[in-house]
Amino acid sequence: AEVQYVVDDTMDPEATTLIVEDGVVTNGTVIFNDVAIEPIYVDDANTETFTGLITVGEGVSFSTMDGEEVGRLHGAVIENGAPLTALAFEAGLPFEGGRYIVTICVLMFAISTSISWSYYGDRAIQYLAGDRSILPYKVVYIAMHFVGAVLTLEVIWAIGDIALGLMTFPNLIALFALSGVVYKSTKEYFDRMAKSSDS
Repeated sequence: AEVQYVVDDTMDPEATTLIVEDGVVTNGTVIFNDVAIEPIYVDDANTETFTGLITVGEGVSFSTMDGEEVGRLHGAVIENGAPLTALAFEAGLPFEGGRYIVTICVLMFAISTSISWSYYGDRAIQYLAGDRSILPYKVVYIAMHFVGAVLTLEVIWAIGDIALGLMTFPNLIALFALSGVVYKSTKEYFDRMAKSSDS
């Protein structure tokens, strides 16, 4: 479960950010990669921690959206995902409207995810199958928005986890295969920096 959470949360093992970062031209690869990892830290250290503390601290796992309280949980959490977070924000913030903050954030996340994943898939399908494959990919991608809107959250997460696993596996192989190159580049960079600071 923890591995699944980390993969879903950071999306790092399948290296999607590298597709976007590929367009950046720089001589400082090591510095660029140090900067590129910052959003993951900001997301995990701030957003996830803040949301988790409010959710656990308010004890909303024992509440339903209609305000009903239960004394003990049996099986799965009553509310999960965005409804659970909305309950926590509503209970934890000192003003009314916590659920609206979560709703706006979920909407922005859905739109930005739809745009960015479209770009990731577009670049990947072009690389794998050429320019002629882009239009069919876009048609299927748009159709999947409807499918995603009518299926349950559990099914969507299962499909997403399978897709992430399929993307992660070849990237982990490349990660281990290229670790020596990364080590050498990093060492050369810091050696150059040490020499320039000495002179």
